[in-house]
Amino acid sequence: MADMDALLGKLELACRAFKEKEATANWEWEDRMDAALSVYPAENGPKVRDVLEEHFAATWSAATLADAPAALQRLVGSLGGIRGGQELLTSDPSLDLMVAVALWPWGSGAKISIRLWLLSQGASADGDEDLRDRFRSWF
Repeated sequence: MADMDALLGKLELACRAFKEKEATANWEWEDRMDAALSVYPAENGPKVRDVLEEHFAATWSAATLADAPAALQRLVGSLGGIRGGQELLTSDPSLDLMVAVALWPWGSGAKISIRLWLLSQGASADGDEDLRDRFRSWF
């Protein structure tokens, strides 16, 4: 469990650092998607993206999703797929746990939704309430 605690600590630092650096975002918990959610003006997109890339370096698109970890592919499937202009970023995809970040521009182009999920490569941890509660507390 020490390795899991260390990994969770690292993911928590990344999420909290992003939240602090992107202070214009107001966060809420979206029960329907079981994710942390924020919406920001599209003109803030480049700044938000720069801050995200400091902590979530792996980038996924419709073209690269086939190479993504199974947990991320399952998430995208539950979201109805990924379309042009939509992006996903993750923490290190080779680890047992990762944070997935979705950037979804609104149809009007005026705003962008950002959602963060904690994903497990092992099926048993996906339903672990303690992990989800800990993740929620970061937002």
